[in-house]
Amino acid sequence: MAAITGQYGAFWGPKKDQNGKLASSVAFAEETMTRQADNKTYIIDDPDLRYWDKAKPLVVEESTDNGSSWTPVASGFTVQHAGGVVVFDEADATRDVRVSGHAYELEEKMGFFSWTLTIDVVQHEVANFQTDGWVENVPGNKSWTAQAEQHWNSTDKLDDWIGELLPVTFFVDDQSTRKWRYEGVGYISQDAVTTPQGDLVTRTIQFSGDGPVWRRTG
Repeated sequence: MAAITGQYGAFWGPKKDQNGKLASSVAFAEETMTRQADNKTYIIDDPDLRYWDKAKPLVVEESTDNGSSWTPVASGFTVQHAGGVVVFDEADATRDVRVSGHAYELEEKMGFFSWTLTIDVVQHEVANFQTDGWVENVPGNKSWTAQAEQHWNSTDKLDDWIGELLPVTFFVDDQSTRKWRYEGVGYISQDAVTTPQGDLVTRTIQFSGDGPVWRRTG
């Protein structure tokens, strides 16, 4: 069986405003979410509101009477800010969910020709006298970093991204479907310009993940 490779990968990030600066996240209220087949996972219905501002409050509400009454919930679930997903610890086929918060509009960041995503797991050594001299490890904390490269352009400014907590998406599929991707929220921790003699000037931005990164297939 031949390997399947990605084609025409792309990097998407928050949209710019009319002045070329980072556009602010936009408030939304009481948006409905669709319950998935596992009766635990909910995805916000509006595709334009799926990249939530992690730096601002998010209110999750549930109803078990078909929306006649709603109750805010503060625990028993996890939030995937990049993707607009809420996953409850327990399944409940009678639960409806709605959410209020702030969302960024994402756009393809043109001119970026390459990106790299690295997921790390810290290994803690637990070798003892019974391991016969062999090192044994248990996994610890997980983290991710990413970088995206572009040919430098004097009109393309990302200075206001530095230090901001932003959702990003890295596509690995062809440009017609935009299906296979990795999504997460992270800080832009570095903005580096490289000027090699006799070659094109490039710019590299580095992301440090804040929480998980999720692999999406649809």
